[in-house]
Parts: sequence; C-alpha cells; structure tokens
Amino acid sequence: MTPIRRGRAARGFTLIELMIVVAMVGVLVVAGWSYLRPDPRPIDAADQLSTMVSEASRRAVSGGAVRANVASALGVTARTRITIEGGSPVILSLERLEEDPSPTSTDASWIELRRVALSKRVLVAGYSETPTVSATAGPTTTLGAGATKSIYCEANGRCTGIMVYFSASRGNRRARMVLLPLGGTPVTFTSW
Repeated sequence: MTPIRRGRAARGFTLIELMIVVAMVGVLVVAGWSYLRPDPRPIDAADQLSTMVSEASRRAVSGGAVRANVASALGVTARTRITIEGGSPVILSLERLEEDPSPTSTDASWIELRRVALSKRVLVAGYSETPTVSATAGPTTTLGAGATKSIYCEANGRCTGIMVYFSASRGNRRARMVLLPLGGTPVTFTSW
C-alpha cells in the first residue's frame, strides 16, 4: 500500500486568502450601511409638512364650522391647526379644535391628532407670511429653538398662507413649502 499524499489543496486557506475575504466583507458592510442609513433631506421635511397641511384641511372641512359663541370667546374660527415647534428636532403637530358639546358653553380645547419629529439633520430656517410660488431670497422671520408658528385651517378648507423654509444642518441643501392663502394644495420646492 502506498501512502496517500495530501497536496496543497487539502491544507486549507492561506492567510492572504482569509484577509481578502475579510476585506471584501468589510467593503460590503460599509456599502450596505451607507445605502441603508436614512439620509433625511429638507425636501422630505417639506413634503411631510405639505401632507400634514392637506390632512388638516380635509379634517377642517369634515369637522364643520366652529360655533359662533365658541369662536367669539376664543377669537379663532379655525377647526384645525398645524403647529411647528422650532429646535432640534423640529416638531410638527396636527391639532383639532374640540368644542364642549353643550350648545351654550364657550369652552373648547385643541386635541393633538398627530405629532412628527423631523430628523435633527433638517432645520426650519424660518418662514414668510407672504407666500409666492416664484423663487425668493429666503425667510423673513426665523423660527428659533422653543418658538412656535401655527397654520390654521378653516371649515371651508382654506388654510393660513405661509412659506416655510427648510435647510440641512450640514451642506447646502434647501427646500420650501408654499401654501397660498386662497386654498389649494401646498407645493414643495427643492430650492428657496
């Protein structure tokens, strides 16, 4: 009987081959992480606000008019509102005015229906209360940390006209949401 010779193939992997496999796995992990990591953009925040305004408009129409005695007591005829809270992260909240069911009561309170925290990488640069679809130089009023701005929607579906400006905390990406006061769908742009 002759002994069986074991050739090079039977010895296993070399150190160089193992290092190449580890390097390939590392490249795949880094590529996967960079593609799967959320990269919020200002236009995403503008789209979120636009969607929330459209929902507030629909809910205002379905909720009907605020009773006259409640409206005069509160000084508000709006059925819904969107509140933008400045800071990091920026908070968007949709609220509905809930009246006391008693017809003689003037009590009402804002009930939060939805709350969204934007990414810390997207900031509200400010707003302008004179909306225009054409390009602008930027916000006329800033919205700092702790400050709030509300967009009110009436029972006829019309909401307060406003332009809200968003920017990335890093880089130069910008976006804006335009809401014309005569009603209609909010429009978003990838520039100011």
